[in-house]
Amino acid sequence: MPQDDNGSLEKSRIFIMSMAARLVLVVLACLSAMLPGIATAADTPDQAAVRKVLMDTYDTPQSHLVVDPVVIGADRALAGWTQGQRGGVAMFTRKPGGWRLSLCGNDMVTQADNLVLTGMAPADAQALSEAFTTAARRSPMERRALFRTFGETVRME
Repeated sequence: MPQDDNGSLEKSRIFIMSMAARLVLVVLACLSAMLPGIATAADTPDQAAVRKVLMDTYDTPQSHLVVDPVVIGADRALAGWTQGQRGGVAMFTRKPGGWRLSLCGNDMVTQADNLVLTGMAPADAQALSEAFTTAARRSPMERRALFRTFGETVRME
């Protein structure tokens, strides 16, 4: 074979490998964008139960509810939620029959001092607050900003 053919063949192989590498990167980018949805498949039974209460109560075909993150601590849980251009944080309390929605509010609900006001021990409140903050950082900043849009805190029980 003449030199030009070998050179052209090698260039073609490099081009194909380059395109394949780009395709892999695109697929990985798409998968990473889906991680919050994938992460819900790994919910603990408590996280799934909390998520189900909100979804069964507030999700509608006209206005889809997104519940994430859900963090569990002691006998309380915090769940960030968004629905359209609104959002907030729901606090749940573990009761003998399961998880009960205790209050809804904005992201101020997640502060340890405010959790203590609901009857939580200070150490438990601090741990739950930190866990929610850490989990919420995995959500896009625009979504986290919606957690602030719920008005005043409303007791649900």
